[in-house]
Amino acid sequence: MNTKGSGTSVSNFALVHSNEGAFTRSQTRENGKMVIKLRLNNGGHGQKGLELLDKYGIKYNIVKIYPNGVRIGNVPNHKERSKQKGTGQSWFPKSWTEKDIRHAGEHVAGLKSNRHVPDGKTIYGVYKGVRVGVKRTYGKIATVFPDADQSSVIKRRHRK
Repeated sequence: MNTKGSGTSVSNFALVHSNEGAFTRSQTRENGKMVIKLRLNNGGHGQKGLELLDKYGIKYNIVKIYPNGVRIGNVPNHKERSKQKGTGQSWFPKSWTEKDIRHAGEHVAGLKSNRHVPDGKTIYGVYKGVRVGVKRTYGKIATVFPDADQSSVIKRRHRK
């Protein structure tokens, strides 16, 4: 798996993180039997991420779907508290492929105003009518996600 990436290209590792997500496994004892439980640790913003949540029986709630297809909601047993309730987790439109997510991240990272932003700071841009966020770690794109607030893009679309 390509883990190189750069400040303006999305590595395969970052793409898998953004699209499918990373899961953690915990073992607990229930009624005297060992039970393995999975939970979403981070990422998982693509349709593939939702399919994996379904496959592993992990509950999630879609609270709102924007007209551009971005879905926001929560994953009650998510590792991060902010994503357990309300609208802390976001998902790209159902029609978006890995290729769309990669291109969105590379487009946003390549915007002139985003080129010299320090690590850890979220940068934003619009790709295919979706406001997309990107975070860099060690100068490389680490994650690509749809902004939970798409209102600026939706308003702009209706003005035309």
